[in-house]
Amino acid sequence: LVHGDCWDGNTANSDKAGEVLVFDVCSFYGHNEYDTGNWRAPRHKLSNEAYIRSYKAVMPPSEPVEEWDACNILYSLTFNIGNAVYIPGSDQRSVVFSDMKTLCKLYCPNDLLDTMK
Repeated sequence: LVHGDCWDGNTANSDKAGEVLVFDVCSFYGHNEYDTGNWRAPRHKLSNEAYIRSYKAVMPPSEPVEEWDACNILYSLTFNIGNAVYIPGSDQRSVVFSDMKTLCKLYCPNDLLDTMK
């Protein structure tokens, strides 16, 4: 079960107990990498590698573990495409294109080469 929209705008710390609070949940059953997909973007405080390490310590990578980064890139596309479409002046279109090329190089390199000719 993942949060579904976990980013710094939907998290806080309790003043009294120092507990972590999460809200605006849109949970579903999915890979843990989905929650950290939005964290790839430097526009979020959670993009710091320390947050990702801490998340992975509590929520281990989904199988296949060796494809964690590729899955995380895939799931980041949802958030970055939304940013590119809805935020005027967003620089995310180039990030989305680059991430899509990265995934194509990993999973369908010959198709990518044919397309880029």
